[in-house]
Amino acid sequence: MEKSQLVKLLRTFSKKEVRECRKWLQSPFHNQREDVLCLFDYYFHEDNLQREEVLEKQKVYPYIFEGEPYDDAKFRQTMYFLLRSVEEFLTYNALQQEEVLLNTHLASVYREKSLVKYANKILSNTKQKIEEAPFRDVEYCQLKYAIAKEEYAIAEGQQRFDAQHKLIELINTYRVAYLAEELSLTCLLYASPNPSINEYEDKYLKDIVLFINQLNLHENQSINLYQLIYRTLAFKEDNQFQELKGKLKEYKQYFKPDELRELYLLVINYCIRRANMTGKRDFFVDAFQIYKLGIETSILIDQNGLDRFLFRNIISVGGNIKEFEWVEQFIQKYQVYLEPQYKDSFVNFGFGLLYYQTKQYDKAMQYLAQYEHDDVLLNLNSKSMLMKIYYEREEADSLESLLDSFKVYLRRKKEVGDNHRILYNNLIKFTRKLLRANPYDAKKKEKLREEIMEANPLVNKEWFLEQLEKM
Repeated sequence: MEKSQLVKLLRTFSKKEVRECRKWLQSPFHNQREDVLCLFDYYFHEDNLQREEVLEKQKVYPYIFEGEPYDDAKFRQTMYFLLRSVEEFLTYNALQQEEVLLNTHLASVYREKSLVKYANKILSNTKQKIEEAPFRDVEYCQLKYAIAKEEYAIAEGQQRFDAQHKLIELINTYRVAYLAEELSLTCLLYASPNPSINEYEDKYLKDIVLFINQLNLHENQSINLYQLIYRTLAFKEDNQFQELKGKLKEYKQYFKPDELRELYLLVINYCIRRANMTGKRDFFVDAFQIYKLGIETSILIDQNGLDRFLFRNIISVGGNIKEFEWVEQFIQKYQVYLEPQYKDSFVNFGFGLLYYQTKQYDKAMQYLAQYEHDDVLLNLNSKSMLMKIYYEREEADSLESLLDSFKVYLRRKKEVGDNHRILYNNLIKFTRKLLRANPYDAKKKEKLREEIMEANPLVNKEWFLEQLEKM
C-alpha cells in the first residue's frame, strides 16, 4: 500500500493538518462513515505511515472491521472515501487562503439571490482591502479583474446606466491581468536553457511591448517590471538591464516573497548567462549582489529550506568575484538550511570550490575526494575544477587523462543537456589548446586569445585569458 495515492498524500501532512483533518472527519457534515475516521486514525497511530509492514491491507483491515473476514472491495471503498474526504479538506483549506476570491464568489451568491445591496458592500470592502495591501503583483491584477467582472454582472443584471462604464472597466482590468500573466510566463520561457520561440511568437511579443507603450501601462508595477525583464532576456540589452536593476530594487515591496524570489532568479540567470557569454566580470558582481540580498532577507530561503543548487551557485559566483570571506561564512551559516540527504555532499563540494578559488589546491582536492553525488551538473563542475587544478599544478599527464575521461562522460551521459554538452566540450577543447600552446609564439598566442574571446558559450573565459597571459 506504500505506493497508494492516499498514503503518499498523508505522509506530507504537518501535525497541524493532522489535527484539523481529524476534526473535519469527525464532523457529520463532512463525513458520516466511522470506518473512514478509523482508517485515518490507524495511519496516524504512532509511526504506522512510515512502516510498510503495518500498511498491508490484510493487517489494517481487522483494525477497521473487527471480527469480519477480509473483503478487498470493502477496504478499497474505505480508502476511496478517506482520500476524497482528505482532498476536500485540503481544497477547503486552500480556498480559505484566497479571501478575495471567496468574497467575490460570496458577492455572486448575493447577486443571484437578488440581494444586490449586500453584494455591493462585499465588493466595496474587498476592493478597499486589496488597495490597502502593499502588493501590486500579478495576483493583484487578477483579483482586480475578478472584482470588476462581478461588478459588471451586477450593473448589467439591473440594467443600470453605468453598465457600459463597468464593461469598459472590466475590459481594462482584463487586459492588464492578461498582459501581466503573459509577460511573467514569457520571461520564464526566455530564461529557460533552450527557449523555443518561432517568428510569429517573436513578432507577437514585440507587439505586446509596443501595445504597453501605446496604452501607457508602465505605471502598473507588474507589467513594467516584467516587460523590462522580457526585453532584457529577449534582446540582451545591457543598457536595459541597468534600468531593470533599479526597478527591481524600487519595486521589491510590491511583490510577495514567492514571486519576488522568481524575479530575483530570473535576473540572476540573465547575469550568469551574460557573464559566461561575454566574459564581463560586472555581471557576476550584479548576480552576487542579488544573491546576497536574497539570502540576507530570506527571500531565497523558502519553507523547504535553501535549494542545494542555489547554495552551490552562490558559492561559485561569490568566489568568482573573490568574496571569499563572505562565502566561507555563508557555507558555515546556511548549510543548516540544506536538505539532510544532500547536506554533506554539497558542503564538501562548496568547500572544495572555495579552496580551489583561493588556490589552496590540496585542501580543494581533499574536499572534492569526499564529495559523492550522482547529480550530473555537480559532477561536471567537479571535473572542470580538477581540470584547472591539474593545469595550474602543471600535472600534464593527469590532465590529459582527465580530459579524455571527461569527453567520454559527456558522450555517454544522456542526462547532459545540449547546452551543457556544448559548454563543457568547449571547455575541454580550449584546455587542450592551452596545454599545447607554444609560449614563445606570440602570433599563435594572440590567435588563441581571439578564439577564446569569440567562443560562445565558454565558461571561465577569464581563467583561460589569465593562463594565456601567464605564458
